Amino acid sequence: MQCDSCGWAAVTTNYNLPAFDETPYDVWVEWAGRDRIRVIAAVANALGIGVRAIRERIDREEPIALGIRAEEVLRLHETMSGLGLGIRVRPEFRWGFD
Repeated sequence: MQCDSCGWAAVTTNYNLPAFDETPYDVWVEWAGRDRIRVIAAVANALGIGVRAIRERIDREEPIALGIRAEEVLRLHETMSGLGLGIRVRPEFRWGFD
């Protein structure tokens, strides 16, 4: 925006965006109905995490990511969607997935 009188520009910030959300989120993989071994391999490969670590998290129903910010949740959703998997997020994720 620029002032018509003096020519100075004004910069504004919209805090109602995921980039400004500092809430720590935990994310689980939703894989019901899928082959466990294939899910483990796909998630480990996509995230660059060892198969054993992902297997243990999935088998214990633990999150695959702890305390991450909203933008990373969105990236994880995109990655898991590309694998045909869903995610569950806690606390409730207010930004939604497109």
